[in-house]
Amino acid sequence: MQDIADTINTAIGGVRQGYYTNGIRRYDVRIRLLPEQWRTTSDIDKLLIRTGYGELIPLSSVTKITEEKNLLTITREMRERAINIYANAARANRSTR
Repeated sequence: MQDIADTINTAIGGVRQGYYTNGIRRYDVRIRLLPEQWRTTSDIDKLLIRTGYGELIPLSSVTKITEEKNLLTITREMRERAINIYANAARANRSTR
């Protein structure tokens, strides 16, 4: 579950990889997808996550995205934009290798 949240957060919100200093101003350097790379839910479905076995699989194989209309709000956590992810966790049938 955390891997899914981390993948989406990194792809859309970005992750700080360093900083750039210009005179007295310091700017964060963030790595993320370009906005046109995640405009639709099918774009997000194509994001890859790593399984417990180390394989990369599309997000769509373990999630179902639903869109709901909501009032326009920007949720923040520690002054950064945040999204809520709701999920029902089910036991996975894992065969031994």
